[in-house]
Amino acid sequence: MNLKNEFTEIIEQYKAVIYKVCYVYAKDHEELNDYFQEVLINLWNSYPKFRGECKISTWVYRISLNTCITFIRKKKNKPLIIPLSIDMEVFENEGSKQQIEELYTLIK
Repeated sequence: MNLKNEFTEIIEQYKAVIYKVCYVYAKDHEELNDYFQEVLINLWNSYPKFRGECKISTWVYRISLNTCITFIRKKKNKPLIIPLSIDMEVFENEGSKQQIEELYTLIK
């Protein structure tokens, strides 16, 4: 049996485990699918290195868990992106400089 077929069988067998782990960390259905896809990618990349020192179920669970946690950490560190058009509206009004300075002092 080739590598691709072995991997496909493992995913079919442990699909429920992967979904359960992803479901715990996902906020919505879209995020659940993102996590699941990321787990599959990480499992595929790691499969040739799997040495069989633990059960395959343990390996799948740990990769799933670590992937979800890493995904969340990356998301937390991502800066909030605000479109430039919103920022420009602040400067169009008179007296906005004073409002910005007041806001800055509140943030300090």
